[in-house]
Amino acid sequence: MRKFLSILKYIQTRYIPAELYSKVIFKKIMGYKLNLDNPKTLNEKLQWMKLRGPKFINPIMVDKYLVRDHIKNLFSGKYLIPLIGVYDSHEALPEPKKDDLPLIIKTNHDSGVGAIYRRLNDHDINDVREMMRKRMLTNHYHSSKEYPYKNIRPYILVERLLLDKNGKIPNDYKFHYFNGILEFIYCSIDREGENVRHIYCPDWKRQFFGWGKDESKFNNNSKDISKPVNFDLMCEVSKKIASSYPYVRIDLYNVDGEIFFGEMTFFQGSGFDRIFPYEKDMQLGSLLDISEIKKRS
Repeated sequence: MRKFLSILKYIQTRYIPAELYSKVIFKKIMGYKLNLDNPKTLNEKLQWMKLRGPKFINPIMVDKYLVRDHIKNLFSGKYLIPLIGVYDSHEALPEPKKDDLPLIIKTNHDSGVGAIYRRLNDHDINDVREMMRKRMLTNHYHSSKEYPYKNIRPYILVERLLLDKNGKIPNDYKFHYFNGILEFIYCSIDREGENVRHIYCPDWKRQFFGWGKDESKFNNNSKDISKPVNFDLMCEVSKKIASSYPYVRIDLYNVDGEIFFGEMTFFQGSGFDRIFPYEKDMQLGSLLDISEIKKRS
């Protein structure tokens, strides 16, 4: 049965036309039909940009390895997570060394964490290599239809694991820009503990809506987090990276006052992450003006 489902998914993601595939998945997740002729909600507009808009996003910007040069040039080498090694095959991935700990192993062309090492015996390196082998064979484009990912050359990245003074993975601040304007900051909080999501306006007022597959992570009863001391600098950094894109999400980490760049995302959740309530999807959609890029398509 598992093999049959795997074959079925392979056929669906590779041979069904991108628009038809997206409409089926969209209706299943969102509960309403995807309107590409007259998109209104934010998710519809993300889908339109992905499927019908001009292909203006440089794949380098979504490549977690190559984008480092872009950030380096923008900020004279600042804000980059220390890179320990880059490998073009799982077989070349070496066993971690004590001097490199703590570290994280991931790939440049998809999402999610590969393996975290705080201690040398946290993982069997052969298990990690096998995990990386499978991940390097994946192509995020097939399931997402996000065109910048289609032809990225996969690499394995070994980076320093960011930890705060308490030894915890720092909060992840995701700055959402609409036509160059910062509209809100989506915060992934205490991933190893409570693991909740809060959303704040630029003035740090809490917003009570959700965006994602797991509604339980948007715990309205969870305690607010304080605005980072150097929040204004984080806004300056993210705005410079955001440039003039119609929509982009800039991920930054703040480790005890030190800022690090995470990644850029141009189609949040591939346009398949439900925004709840639905009225918020409509309201955010009204903030995203795609009229100029429609003229170019």
